[in-house]
Amino acid sequence: MGSFVNPQALPRERGQCVTNGVVDFLSVHKRFGEKVALECVSATVEEGQIFGLIGANGAGKTTLIRILTGQIEPTRGSVLVNGRSPQQTETKRLIGYVPDSDLIFPKLTAKEFLLFVGQVHGLDLGTIRARTQMLLSLLEMTDRANCLMETYSRGMKKRIQLAAALIHNPTILVLDEPMLGFDPEMMVLIRSLLRTLAENTTTVIISTHDLATAQEICDSALILFAGKSLVAGGVEEIMADNNAKSLTDAYLRIVGAAHREGDIRDVVARLKTVR
Repeated sequence: MGSFVNPQALPRERGQCVTNGVVDFLSVHKRFGEKVALECVSATVEEGQIFGLIGANGAGKTTLIRILTGQIEPTRGSVLVNGRSPQQTETKRLIGYVPDSDLIFPKLTAKEFLLFVGQVHGLDLGTIRARTQMLLSLLEMTDRANCLMETYSRGMKKRIQLAAALIHNPTILVLDEPMLGFDPEMMVLIRSLLRTLAENTTTVIISTHDLATAQEICDSALILFAGKSLVAGGVEEIMADNNAKSLTDAYLRIVGAAHREGDIRDVVARLKTVR
């Protein structure tokens, strides 16, 4: 049976780009027709970091993740994983991915789904069974393991997606809005899991607009606004540079939204008088 430890990063072959991190976003541009989704986005993610992609809906977070996970290609620029393109099969084997959508096979049970995912990754049957049992127990899904996934709540589906992303023991774990659908108890468990993975050299990349969660668990972050990278750096550094007590305050100052407090007070006051 294979051991549940992090594999060594793939060696960089001669001729590959010399890069700084496990993941490098290098002047990434992406267009969909006339729409500019990403414009000159750059950042570096180090091994063992929890790295946050932060921004409002439509900021470009999911588009950047889709490029990172090899689902689409950039219009210009590049994303490199250990110096390699995300389109390469060897690179995709390094990544575990949890999408924002409830992407499952409803007519499979959790055990059947994890068996399928494990086989796709080329794991032997003994390894799949052992890791399935371990992950289902950790994520408190053992009692529903033989139920069809169409009967699951959204939070249960997210737990199985997370188990599927971890079953091949990825070097990089990518999660799009990871806390959506979880109850408070499970959110605490997931935060602890992500931190423990990072402490054991797994690189974790999350996209979120939950700034409190990002401040709590992220080491570094990239703040996106309208497809552009405004700030990239350590979370504490971003807060200090903006004289902010929280990442929320720093974010509002960076994107120029702090002035909306006056607008809010004005609208609330006028609601009582405007007929």
